[in-house]
Amino acid sequence: MSDTEQQFWDLVEELIGNANEKSAHQDPALISDAMLYAAARFGAYAAAIATAERKEFKEELGDIKALLMQQFETMLDANLDDYLENYKIYLER
Repeated sequence: MSDTEQQFWDLVEELIGNANEKSAHQDPALISDAMLYAAARFGAYAAAIATAERKEFKEELGDIKALLMQQFETMLDANLDDYLENYKIYLER
């Protein structure tokens, strides 16, 4: 695993760990909504800083949105499949 991949998985685990801690005292649906909003906001920020000027950002909005939506759908599908396969293990029911 490359350093970048390791950093990615470390960040994923840190963010999920934080969400899991909060779910002991808050509705997991609320936490999920907040994480989705945060991901959308940070994705927009990351896309904006990757462009040189507002005009370029505006011209690329369609492609940016399509890429982010495709990435989310791929990740969501993988995680839904994982939970379907491991439902009893993960949820202990």
